[in-house]
Amino acid sequence: MASPDTSTEPRLPPEIEQIIFLLLASSDPATISTLLLVNSRVKDWIEPRRFRSLSFSSNKAVVLLANAKSPVFLSQHVTYFSVHFDCPNVSGAFEILSLCSGLTDLALWHYDTKNSLPDSSTLPRLRHLILASRPARQLCKSFQTGPELTFPVTHFEFNLSELSSLEPYILTRFPNLTHLLLVWDFTAIDEKHILKIIEADSIQLLIIAIIASHAKAHRDNMLEEHPTLVHPKVSFRFFDSWAKEWDLRVGGDQSVWTRDKID
Repeated sequence: MASPDTSTEPRLPPEIEQIIFLLLASSDPATISTLLLVNSRVKDWIEPRRFRSLSFSSNKAVVLLANAKSPVFLSQHVTYFSVHFDCPNVSGAFEILSLCSGLTDLALWHYDTKNSLPDSSTLPRLRHLILASRPARQLCKSFQTGPELTFPVTHFEFNLSELSSLEPYILTRFPNLTHLLLVWDFTAIDEKHILKIIEADSIQLLIIAIIASHAKAHRDNMLEEHPTLVHPKVSFRFFDSWAKEWDLRVGGDQSVWTRDKID
């Protein structure tokens, strides 16, 4: 009787085996660390998926991990990049950011004035930009004093309090912009800036995101005080956390941008 085959080589064609492992990594990202240990062949397939999203927060290991990869690898495989408020090494994160030329999505909740914000020349594929207050102010400053930077993004998010400063530049420095999300930070709403945005033919949707208890009551008060916000292009969303919503979108949930979504 022939002995059973104990070979460790795959019995499926390699391309089928690759599809199976990639589907497993996509459906359950928590398994990626384990899959990397299967063998070198599987590691080559899975590692780009592991680096698809780089999030710099309190985890100091992320900077070390990313620094171990070549600039070519980072430019080819990193598409989502975020720097959070609790990032302990902002300069290190921005050094890595300068190597990730293939980004489609960038979220900056933290910023250091020693670093410069990227533009279309370094991020030609960028489509989605999130800026908290400090990086938004730095961007506005660069618009005022620096060269005429433009950004290829179609979706832009920032705090509502920064709208009065950024509004003069939005339609000129973001020529591809179609969707705008403003995070209400309990500041007074200046309707004239919002009206200028939604009156532009290129803008399809403007979302006001409310991160607060009794969010619907806040929305109702806004609409009562500012009836011009009752507009086909204006919608409201209620978030528990801006960063949490970002993580959901990295995971593939783009429902925030659905016009007919009703909170």
